[in-house]
Amino acid sequence: MIDYEPILYRNLQKSDLYDGLCELFSMHEANDPATLAIYEQTFSRLVGKLIADIAERYGLSGNLAHIYLTYALVNSENAYALALERRSEELPVDSNLVRLAHQDLKHFMNMFACDFTRPIDDEVKKDIFRDYNCMTGGRVRYPLETVHDVNVLARQLGHAAMEGDLDAFCGYLERFYRNVGVGKLGLYKAFRMAEKVVSGGNTTVTLEQMTHCSSFTFDDLVGYKDQVKMLCDNTESFLAGRSCNNVLLFGDSGTGKSSSIKACMNKYYPSGLRMIEVYKHQFQHLPDIIKSLKGRNYRFVIYMDDLSFEEYEIEYKYLKAVIEGGLEEKPENVCIYATSNRRHLIKESVLDNEEKRADDLHGGDGIQEKLSLAARFGVTIYYGSPNRADFEEMVETLARRADLTIPKDELLAQAHRWELRHGMMSGRLAAQFIADLSNRKL
Repeated sequence: MIDYEPILYRNLQKSDLYDGLCELFSMHEANDPATLAIYEQTFSRLVGKLIADIAERYGLSGNLAHIYLTYALVNSENAYALALERRSEELPVDSNLVRLAHQDLKHFMNMFACDFTRPIDDEVKKDIFRDYNCMTGGRVRYPLETVHDVNVLARQLGHAAMEGDLDAFCGYLERFYRNVGVGKLGLYKAFRMAEKVVSGGNTTVTLEQMTHCSSFTFDDLVGYKDQVKMLCDNTESFLAGRSCNNVLLFGDSGTGKSSSIKACMNKYYPSGLRMIEVYKHQFQHLPDIIKSLKGRNYRFVIYMDDLSFEEYEIEYKYLKAVIEGGLEEKPENVCIYATSNRRHLIKESVLDNEEKRADDLHGGDGIQEKLSLAARFGVTIYYGSPNRADFEEMVETLARRADLTIPKDELLAQAHRWELRHGMMSGRLAAQFIADLSNRKL
């Protein structure tokens, strides 16, 4: 093993892959047969793990050592990386933190510069290690944007290492930390709250990255231009650090509320937007999650799909306190977007008014309690069912995108028979009709 132990990047020492590379690094200049035999065994075992655990899992291509080391560096949430993520200006080069980081990074640059294939005789193994071509395609854990960024960084770091240029090596990594980010919050688009039971029966929550997010974009959404503009205007204000509001998208089912949120995530991810999907039963844990987001250099939308409450459900009280009302202020980098079929979110009934007129002296208070949650969403956007003309436009547009060559009159006649059988008109129904028609045309 090599004798240098990283300080800021010491968390890498917990990885079998890192330990394996270090073992090879310490032996790669050896010439005695016994050491070379051990080297070849370790090399072969490591190549298989680098391909399976890093290259194919994350969609990375190139020198296997380079892509693994790059993956490790961009996932290390240490004091240096987080300081760069949070600052737009250069860190003082003579600061203790920078000096310590550059000492660590000099060690990694030496590993980048190492030709791990030198003692290997097998040309196939050498070629694969030096320039592996990932075969996974788009089905990888990282968003495709991140795949590109990490692959580019691996090549840049490799070139700087071959030139022995530590300043360039550190500069490339520093720019990545600033422009893309560090750790899972920087490299993934969306997250869910994962619950874990600990000792004593208590429950803790952490953020778990989503590895296969929807690729839906606003171009895929037909109609609702005014609604999309309202959503984008608020999101852009949020990303720019200007005043913005929590957003409630409400209206009829199948009209594109959830799809608009997915499109928003994909459009603004490169600008620093991250989505966290939360369910009702998790609302009591929201303060803990929000606390962990404070100070990170991203903008987080806490997303609640199909939000509504029956009269007996009290989880909304946690949400009210988080949005507005608790003593602890919500961080400025956190906003809440929700979709619902209900405008007022909490179920109301005619009994509310009857109780007010009968024996409840303060019946109006109960009504106000039910309205108070919806009032905390400063922007409310209505998605209504399309009229006949709008529905026909959706069908025609989706048919063109699906390359369906069918006369317009026949297409619309079939579409209206479809919607009559289903009892409604919506964008979702139009998409389902086109999918069914495409399958029948195959």
